[in-house]
Amino acid sequence: MKIARRAVVAGLSLAALSCARRDDERPLAFGYCPTLLQAQPLVGATSGRWQRALDGATATPFLAGPAVMEALRAGAIDAGFLGASAVLGTFTRRGGVVVLSGASSGGASLVARAGLAVTRPSDVAGRAVSASQIGSMPDVALRAWLLSGGVVTRERGGDTLVAPLAQSEAARLLARGDLAAMWCQEPWPSRLVAAGATRAIDERDLWEGRRYPAVLLVTTPRALARRGRSLERLVALLGDETAALSASPDGGRAAAGRALSAALGQALPEAVLADAWSRVDLSLDPQPRALEALRVRMRALGYLPDGSLDGLVHPGLAA
Repeated sequence: MKIARRAVVAGLSLAALSCARRDDERPLAFGYCPTLLQAQPLVGATSGRWQRALDGATATPFLAGPAVMEALRAGAIDAGFLGASAVLGTFTRRGGVVVLSGASSGGASLVARAGLAVTRPSDVAGRAVSASQIGSMPDVALRAWLLSGGVVTRERGGDTLVAPLAQSEAARLLARGDLAAMWCQEPWPSRLVAAGATRAIDERDLWEGRRYPAVLLVTTPRALARRGRSLERLVALLGDETAALSASPDGGRAAAGRALSAALGQALPEAVLADAWSRVDLSLDPQPRALEALRVRMRALGYLPDGSLDGLVHPGLAA
């Protein structure tokens, strides 16, 4: 972990040295989503430690990754944590996005309703399934899995419905039997399993080495040029938080659970939190090879135009 953090900071130092010598005077602004997959900014921002360490930085919670990207491109924030699929979608269509670091891997599963055995795509053919909004990491994972098994969705002329629903609404429909399965991110899979559903697939099992870039820290070239030093400090904080959570006796579970409870106003049962946290892997590696594999999957789904990811990951970070 310490080696990975040094590589990140060293890469950003090169960028900072090539920037203007004076950073903007206003405090840094960054965005994140209050989820377990973004445990580091969630814990750091909820406690206020990151804001203090960054001289009064503004930490804004967002409901979803696309909103983070919109704020980033509009210049409302200087950096943001969001899912890799949203990053690839923006980069391949418009450019203007730079990956500074990874944040987490894993943390997603396909959950089937009680009483339905699902082991392959054909088990849900002709049924209604769900993931969150179109183009999200769960949506890409679900549709790519269906495609791998030859299951044709309705928009392609088939009879399998993929409904883009908020995880809370999909969970309600799954419990009622109106959905066969849903692809979702923690803690929803563990909550549903605790209520009687079945975890059909842990998404990590579909990736080489059981690792994929679930959440990335990104910025824009404009922000990198103007806020190089502050962004370097933000990446250092991310590394410190990752190391601290990983080094704690419970791997950071309690701290992440408290921060999530404070953000959402509701605590998870300890057994659910433990199950959910065991499936989230904190990682500073942006995983360029896995990002390329994700690009190929999204391209096959018609979500991306043709093109490469050259220039997406900061040169100091490429493995």
